[in-house]
Amino acid sequence: MNTLRKIGRRLDATVGVGKEETLFFEMHSDWPLPKAPLPSGVRIQRLESEQAKEFCISTAMNLATIGERWAAGDACFMALSEGRLAHYSWVKSAGLQPVTEADVVIPIRLGEFWIYHCWTEEWARGRRIYPGVLGTILRDYFVDGYTRGHVYTSRTNLASQRGIEHAGFRYTSSKWSLRLGSHWYRLKGCLSIYHD
Repeated sequence: MNTLRKIGRRLDATVGVGKEETLFFEMHSDWPLPKAPLPSGVRIQRLESEQAKEFCISTAMNLATIGERWAAGDACFMALSEGRLAHYSWVKSAGLQPVTEADVVIPIRLGEFWIYHCWTEEWARGRRIYPGVLGTILRDYFVDGYTRGHVYTSRTNLASQRGIEHAGFRYTSSKWSLRLGSHWYRLKGCLSIYHD
């Protein structure tokens, strides 16, 4: 078994081949929403058009991508600490949600939303900003009448999993994929995301 792991690690390092597991979580509007207080001095706001250029500089995203997301009705929630961007999370509430790492595209059901492309700046990690942002997103969307929120992360991203669970999300399923370079291919035998 150790030999297989060594071979797998060597393949991954050499040509970018590996097996990935994506974990899916959800939160319902009728579940208790835990308190996820923000650290002192941190505030959350939605990204507005006049902030887009500065956001691009901070995140290496481009204006075209942001414009496409806004045109699709997506929103970006930012956490600012002392005027600096500490974290951002995008939210999609209509259309299709691609989960590249799992090689799936999920149709978004009426009344549901997906949180995606979440990032915490290195200097801001370990301060529980992420669960605070997730809690804000959940409250805002549930007040607007949405009934279920979704988020996903990789099995290896333990910090993301902890943040998601602190915000009250519950694990629902996982999907395995094979990674070849920057491409993912879904493996059979994966769990279904929706199981009411």
